[in-house]
Amino acid sequence: MIRINLIAERKASAPKAAKSAPQYSELQENLVLIIFVAVALVAFLGRRHLLNKEKGRLAADKSRKEAEYKEVEKWKDKQLDYEIQKELLNEKIQKISQLRDRREGPVKLLEDIYNNVPSSIYLTSIEQGYDRRLVTKTAPQAKVFSPGDNVGPPNYYKINGYSKTIDAASTLANRIFSITNRYTDGDLNTVVEETKAGESQGEFLFTIFFKTKLGEKEDPAKNGEEG
Repeated sequence: MIRINLIAERKASAPKAAKSAPQYSELQENLVLIIFVAVALVAFLGRRHLLNKEKGRLAADKSRKEAEYKEVEKWKDKQLDYEIQKELLNEKIQKISQLRDRREGPVKLLEDIYNNVPSSIYLTSIEQGYDRRLVTKTAPQAKVFSPGDNVGPPNYYKINGYSKTIDAASTLANRIFSITNRYTDGDLNTVVEETKAGESQGEFLFTIFFKTKLGEKEDPAKNGEEG
């Protein structure tokens, strides 16, 4: 009778089946690794494409903004030139206004003197630019001031003249000082009586100091009252 040992055959064949399992698992791992690398490569390429696209868009925006800046820069230079021309124009206008006021000042002064001088007065001179120290009071023992060539500002005036009466000089000074919209800092010097040879009554020498308000607008209401 022949016996077949199946148990031994099963035991012998079992190791063969166990050896094939690691080969199948290694293939799966390689396949997963390949898929992962492929997905990572696709993601990298996609990300790179998006970055390149964003870089191109930013470069285009940069070029556009640089062009806009250059365009604005031209207007900025024009604005600066405009501001400079505006300042120069304002300086010219101011100088013209000052020259006009200085031209009108002496004309107004002569007109005011002509309209207000009493008949008993005759003038010897009208001087412009006297030294203010002429009317500054000094101490009794102080040295007498001599103006010499030290000419004061052009809006300072001095009127010299003679009067037949002492009141006439005061009248002229008060009339000029009352025109407050054009004249200020008025001062009437001490009147000195001078008697000429062959005359019974002397004349009074006087000097009126005052300052004009150059560049200040006149008040028409005051002009109407003082006219």
